[in-house]
Amino acid sequence: METEENPTLTDMWAGLFTRAAKSSDAVVVSYVETLKRMGAEEAELLDFFATDRSPHFSQAFYSKSFEPWSPSNPLFWKKAKPLVENYDVWGFKDWIEAAAFQSMRQVMFVRDKTGNTFPSQYYVDHEHAISNMESLGVVNITETSFDAGENSIDVIWFEISKFGFDLVWAAKGTLTGIKAGQKNTTSTEEKNA
Repeated sequence: METEENPTLTDMWAGLFTRAAKSSDAVVVSYVETLKRMGAEEAELLDFFATDRSPHFSQAFYSKSFEPWSPSNPLFWKKAKPLVENYDVWGFKDWIEAAAFQSMRQVMFVRDKTGNTFPSQYYVDHEHAISNMESLGVVNITETSFDAGENSIDVIWFEISKFGFDLVWAAKGTLTGIKAGQKNTTSTEEKNA
């Protein structure tokens, strides 16, 4: 599968092998095992969502403060509320797909208050890749509910996991998280000494 027709997957393998040669991190083994179970489509999708943020985002991954698809986001809710109040499920689905909020995530379904789910075109196009990525732990499935009086509409999406985010940046030869910050600090201190 690592052919010129699949440059993202080929590049990820090359990056991981380079990192493995320079480091004895046990996590590299996990990355390699995960990459073995990914196809070209999964690698391309994962790369797309990981590179939406800089590698430094990994350090604050669990303290995300801005959720674009959240009723607490006033910019989002200003547009969403009229659609929810009028219980325009199709209009809500079309709007959220067209809005193209990315931020390391993508809408899979919109669900009405009776439990009917309406898939996004993105989900229809990538259903099996998303399922495989979830099974590998590189994405998480999550949801939120938008309530306006008697009406509510749920949004179900997938978002990249920290493991998936770090895997992509590791394959690019870039350290992420606290250790990367410490290494950069140490290098600066050593230069100043």
